[in-house]
Amino acid sequence: MAYKLLYIEDEDSSSIVANLEKNGNFIVETWSPDSFEELGDKIKGKDLLIMDFRLTHSKTIVDGPAFAQALRTKNSTIHMNIPMFLFSVENNITDYYKDYTSQDLFDFSVPKGEYLLHSDKYNDRMISILDGYKCIIKSKNDLKLILDISEDFKNDNLDYRIEFSLSKKLFSEDVYAFSSFIHHNLIRSIGVLIGPDMLSARLGVSQESDDWPELLSQLENKKYTGIFSKVYDRWWTDSISDWFKSQDEQNRSLRRLTAEDRVTSIMKITGLQKLMPLKKIQKSNYSAISSKFWTICKETKMPIDYIDGYELYDRDLFVWQEPEYISFLGKSSKRYSKYIKPNDQQKIVALETKLKKDVGNK
Repeated sequence: MAYKLLYIEDEDSSSIVANLEKNGNFIVETWSPDSFEELGDKIKGKDLLIMDFRLTHSKTIVDGPAFAQALRTKNSTIHMNIPMFLFSVENNITDYYKDYTSQDLFDFSVPKGEYLLHSDKYNDRMISILDGYKCIIKSKNDLKLILDISEDFKNDNLDYRIEFSLSKKLFSEDVYAFSSFIHHNLIRSIGVLIGPDMLSARLGVSQESDDWPELLSQLENKKYTGIFSKVYDRWWTDSISDWFKSQDEQNRSLRRLTAEDRVTSIMKITGLQKLMPLKKIQKSNYSAISSKFWTICKETKMPIDYIDGYELYDRDLFVWQEPEYISFLGKSSKRYSKYIKPNDQQKIVALETKLKKDVGNK
């Protein structure tokens, strides 16, 4: 099925249109707006919308986000529950998102150059969001249908405050808000669900292991299958932990074991013999303290225990979400260093002092 897409752009868009249409998933109509009032007619019958940020050559004086605002506003005469994506030059996107009051408009934004490099990935993501909208509307916001879970599973594995939050008027009457909440606060955060890197860290198993694909196959019934699952591989956190503890000979918790012990037990449980344990981070004269991995470094994606990481506080977390960490190898990153929690700044000072002392003793 080909989806009808309106692309609001006032410059040459031929390369982007070609990448959108190459697999037959989208039928693209481009529009260089002459007036704001035309938007209502142009968007009729369309499944999704892409817009450039700054329409510098348009006859209108309105930029892309203003068009999005008109469609998102509940009482607007042209309000639509339609996915919207922002494509632009990177500086424009950065400038736009400095205005935090304007963030709640687009399902995602991407620089044009980044899209052209990875168009298949972003095309799939657009389709998954579109399908998510349809599922939310068709299910009438039924969280079980949207996440593809049973009532019992919901009660056992989902923090009740997730459903409570989504029952509020803000989400019950706004498909975009509902979709965005799940996208950002369940799928793309650590907590109820975990991705491949986090799964590897918690199992203590290297993804380079010959039997890693077979291990994933055995864990298939622990995998998330709700909206967005076609583009994001996720596993239910509690299901993974419960699986290990129920199968382990001593009913041990993953959290209490080293990577080596986890792998030894998992090989007995699964019958797989080609699983390699993850190794602690080592660099120069520095070595991580623990191999009881439970998270990953946000920058390097390498597995770490909390004691070998610095906690980040760049955004407020819901109670079901876990904080993110950066490891020693990534601590100097300009992108993240300013978000390290004040208490963990002391860990950095202590580590740097130790390293200088060790170097001086050589």
